[in-house]
Amino acid sequence: MKRSPLMILLVACLSIVVSCKKDYVRQEPGRIYRMDGIQLFSEPSENLDPGCIGIQPQYAYDELFEQESRQFYKSLDTALVFKGYLKIRNKNMYMKYWNLLDMRISSIEVTALAAFDEKHQAGSSLNDILNISYWYKRIRITKPVSEISYGSMMLADFVPGSENVFLGYPGVTLSRKAPDSSPLPPVEVRLTDAFGREFTAATQEKE
Repeated sequence: MKRSPLMILLVACLSIVVSCKKDYVRQEPGRIYRMDGIQLFSEPSENLDPGCIGIQPQYAYDELFEQESRQFYKSLDTALVFKGYLKIRNKNMYMKYWNLLDMRISSIEVTALAAFDEKHQAGSSLNDILNISYWYKRIRITKPVSEISYGSMMLADFVPGSENVFLGYPGVTLSRKAPDSSPLPPVEVRLTDAFGREFTAATQEKE
């Protein structure tokens, strides 16, 4: 059956409308926040497995820092590092509140405050058995803590006031462990950023 020009036009228009729901929009973030401290948490969440420990970055907004941050990332790679391709799932998911947290972590050290196993006694590093995870461009990125160095953890997604998005990244999780493995012992986390600032936080043993 031969289609009329009008029908062909209608089919083409419908195809465009359907495809728009799957398109990606290229835009820069609204704000860039500065990491200004850390807190630890262990309550299981969507991003944190039971028995693990999460790092919740504290943040601050500074206009001069934001300008420097934008210039820094644009000089690296405007298309791949700084700008994002954000999927439109529906009118409420346009990501108009897309913001970033500038972490620029240069090193991280996780120290056991109590014995975990024969190899990891109190005072020893747990870097060799841990991963660290965070969200960037709505993708969860996971890396071994032992491989963290300058440039390996930089920008992370951040939506102010939305704990279900912010809470749990970067989240420390067990590496190569079954879900029912022993929980981590109390730990101290020392994190150093690219500006030479050190942030330290510790969990407490349950009484």
